[in-house]
Amino acid sequence: GPMAFADEAHVLGILEQAGWAARAEKVALTLSPGGIDAFLDLSLQIGPIAGALREGVLGPDDTAAVQDALRARLGPFVGPDGRLVFPTVMNLFTARA
Repeated sequence: GPMAFADEAHVLGILEQAGWAARAEKVALTLSPGGIDAFLDLSLQIGPIAGALREGVLGPDDTAAVQDALRARLGPFVGPDGRLVFPTVMNLFTARA
């Protein structure tokens, strides 16, 4: 899955086995997906929460409780302009044949 790219050695090994000269670089950046309400609405459409709703693990009555819990957990990441701000570090891989 996509989290496999967090393991630099794993990705570099795959690229090098395929004959590529590869390197990895950590890049610090900030993700800002918009306001918290839009983020919460999206979480009900895609991802594990949406899956739990679709599969009946969570019922319609659970939606408000889930959104309230997420809003509380995401509170520290709301910037002064109301947008979510997530500091992160990503691996950037480059390779040459």
